[in-house]
Amino acid sequence: MAAVSREAGEYLHHLMALPPEQARTFYRGLQPGAMGALMARARHDLGTPYGLWQRDPVGFAEDILRVGTWSGQREFMESVRDHERTAVPATHGPGKSTGAAMLTLWWGSVWPSGSAQVITTAPKLRQVRNILWPAIRRLHSHARLPGTTQMTQWKHGEHLVAFGFSAADHDGDAAQGVHWPHVLFVVDEAGGIGFTLGRSYVTVLSNPHARLFLIGNPPVDEEGTWFEEQCEKTEEHVNTVRIPAGETPNFTGE
Repeated sequence: MAAVSREAGEYLHHLMALPPEQARTFYRGLQPGAMGALMARARHDLGTPYGLWQRDPVGFAEDILRVGTWSGQREFMESVRDHERTAVPATHGPGKSTGAAMLTLWWGSVWPSGSAQVITTAPKLRQVRNILWPAIRRLHSHARLPGTTQMTQWKHGEHLVAFGFSAADHDGDAAQGVHWPHVLFVVDEAGGIGFTLGRSYVTVLSNPHARLFLIGNPPVDEEGTWFEEQCEKTEEHVNTVRIPAGETPNFTGE
């Protein structure tokens, strides 16, 4: 075990520099004892044993949360890793909310406790409570991640790692007071968010390392929404991942 620990220290930073797919393959080939030693070293050097997956939300979902992913989910999860803003206009039922739950748990796990926070919102509080957070609680329990989850929050010791809320559409200060080194802001059912709220949510990007993740259905009855505007803003660092019905596993058999 001592030799494994020395190897863990020697290889940790080299592994962190590898492309995520290569590091993922390496981790999956390790014996449990060696993987445990490497995660212990990550806890010491990175502040969390899950720091190994800072650049690999897909690997975290598959190997830590033990959830299978499909190509559309992998695309928008990696987009959140790489882009300041990600917008996902998608058909009903492609796993958007499950993907958002995986991203919430990834973000809250791979950075040291007290340095990161995930904020989730939707137009109505019942949407926050009944869509995204049941998936977060289920996956958190399944993976036995640190901390406790309640109706709309995840706490680790004294730190609030993630929470959900909703705000009145005219509340231009809804996202004020968010000051964390690592911030992920998840907007579910984004098609129902008005321009005043939407503009306030963009302010979270002033944090040192922040991501804005928007998910919703393509506009049908109401066009010209804030969400639709964001989906078209390719010149402003918004990466849009469109998921039409015909490209989901229900139709492709993936």
